[in-house]
Amino acid sequence: MKKFIVSDKTINRVLTWVVENDAGATWLEDEAAESLARLGTSMLELNCDAIDQLCGYGEAAEYRPLDYEFQWERTSEIQVLKSLQCWLEQCLGDRIAEKDLYSEMKAIESRLARKLVSELESYAAAEWG
Repeated sequence: MKKFIVSDKTINRVLTWVVENDAGATWLEDEAAESLARLGTSMLELNCDAIDQLCGYGEAAEYRPLDYEFQWERTSEIQVLKSLQCWLEQCLGDRIAEKDLYSEMKAIESRLARKLVSELESYAAAEWG
């Protein structure tokens, strides 16, 4: 799969959903835009670190401008999951999976995926056991 730097929109979809829906994200400092901008910048930097590891130091800047800006970005939960999975895939690399932020986002991915599956009619109709 081709590696790239995700868009601000991708990061913003995830952060907006986390603030508005994920009670499990107790590590989030607060919901202020400044705090979310710092977190979004950290997500972008982690993505850049993975690209730099793969392609060489400084290569991430070749993909897109690295001037992250937080904006509220509401969308469907399916889109949030796909955006989060895209970011996780683009961040995958040596030493990245060990970072706390990556681990927290993996946990959010798991909670959101479980939530979405449990809401499916086919899941409700499936036999338990």
